[in-house]
Amino acid sequence: MPTQKVGAAIARLRAEANVTQAILAEKSGLDQSRISRIEKGDVVATADVDRVLEALYALGAPKAKAFREYIRRDWQHIEPPSFWNPERACLEITEETLDEIATFLADDEHPWPLRRQIERQRDSLLRAANFLCRLNHNIAFIGDMGVGKSTAISFIFDLLVPPSLADKTINRPVLETGAGGTTLCEVHIKSGPEFGISLLPMSDAEMRQLVSDFCAAKWAVYKSEQRQAGETVGISWEAERAIRNMSGLGRKRETGDGKTGYQDPVGDLAKASSSEDEFQTRILTLMKLDDRTRRELWYDSSTRKHPMEWVTETF
Repeated sequence: MPTQKVGAAIARLRAEANVTQAILAEKSGLDQSRISRIEKGDVVATADVDRVLEALYALGAPKAKAFREYIRRDWQHIEPPSFWNPERACLEITEETLDEIATFLADDEHPWPLRRQIERQRDSLLRAANFLCRLNHNIAFIGDMGVGKSTAISFIFDLLVPPSLADKTINRPVLETGAGGTTLCEVHIKSGPEFGISLLPMSDAEMRQLVSDFCAAKWAVYKSEQRQAGETVGISWEAERAIRNMSGLGRKRETGDGKTGYQDPVGDLAKASSSEDEFQTRILTLMKLDDRTRRELWYDSSTRKHPMEWVTETF
């Protein structure tokens, strides 16, 4: 195992045990400078590393003993996993099993049908081991709209406003929840020094194509154009909602004669346009794409809001 990794692991074990280099040096009988060099990976002496690990174990670091055994293990069949891999014990058993399989297959006296089955089991173990060795995995939440995928992600990653700021538990998630819908964009969550939202917009060409499809669909509806089968265009209602919000053309609720209806300013704009191209141009003008240059939003403590409350409202 590389000395840099051994040294980093020893430093981590020492920190987890809340032990200083000075205390560790005294317990191990080494100079503090020697301890520092070991943790930096400058010292390769196995005897010194063993003394440090024995001292750490005595000082209340139970993992130090397991780490000593770990660095002495000879991995022949699979890539050595991280010492902190939660499946390390399973992988150690897998390595031992693969070693036994290799010994079995080295004996040509075994019948080939049995050897073939053992080889398939070996390949299966190798694939499983390769998967378990990785600490980073992609997880997909799959389900119908409104079943709680965004809510589950919020609870898993603690993207929640404090209980005191939410009247119901279901209202605590930061990611927008409601009647359900397809997320219009990718949402990446990562730790950082501040609370904020960073935006990576569509390209100008992608946005204009989306608006073009929106206008074509609305133009056909409000101008009563007859289109051949298979030529009907349209966009998702989530994309339509975004375009309406950006252009200020959201449907307006109206009440009269005891009845409630909705006025659609998009329809009024289409009827007032002489061509589909003019209609599209007017929509793009209202969206003011050239003025939408802000790409980052950061939490301002002067709002006196809880950071997660701010993220929820801003998102």
